[in-house]
Amino acid sequence: AAALRPHALERLHDLPRAVSTNRASGERAPAVNAPSLADLSPRPLHSYFEYVGGGSSKFYAVSLEEEEGGTWRVRFNFGRIGFPRTWDARVVGATWVKAASTYIGLINEKTGKGYELKPWPANLKLPDGTTFDEDAFAVADKHDVLFRASRRGTLPPATGGTIAGVPLPDGILYAPLPEGGSRGEDPLIWASEQPVPTNRAQR
Repeated sequence: AAALRPHALERLHDLPRAVSTNRASGERAPAVNAPSLADLSPRPLHSYFEYVGGGSSKFYAVSLEEEEGGTWRVRFNFGRIGFPRTWDARVVGATWVKAASTYIGLINEKTGKGYELKPWPANLKLPDGTTFDEDAFAVADKHDVLFRASRRGTLPPATGGTIAGVPLPDGILYAPLPEGGSRGEDPLIWASEQPVPTNRAQR
């Protein structure tokens, strides 16, 4: 079965422009815009990255948090792996749209420099001083995040698909616009606005 991870959202926002492809027929549908984080329901998010290479061993952590009064802030931490610093703020008192855009912007900046997404380390506390339990976070947020498989595989079809015997609702296959590069033109994401059944009796 697919693993549920709080970081999975970032994979979607790596595709600001996309086209929908019917894999069965090979026909390309009219271009559509892949949803951005700012388009989704507001929720706290936390991501942790590492870069190891060329004598460097660095980490970067970013936290998207709701403030009192309904505004949002983005805070970050960085340094040598295993030696976190004091959290600093990139934006405070922001709207969800601005904070979400800032959060994704920082993620894209770091991944563009070779940083890789990693599990949140036990020794790194959140800005409020609490520890981050990824499993508990995933369960609490399970209705609002995307599923990310534990390994690469074939995407389900846009309609009539199943995973581990669980029927999937109708979805959309997103693929990058044909601009070249290492990604190619094959669909990279299957997404649906409908929930995936979780009744164990169906498995």
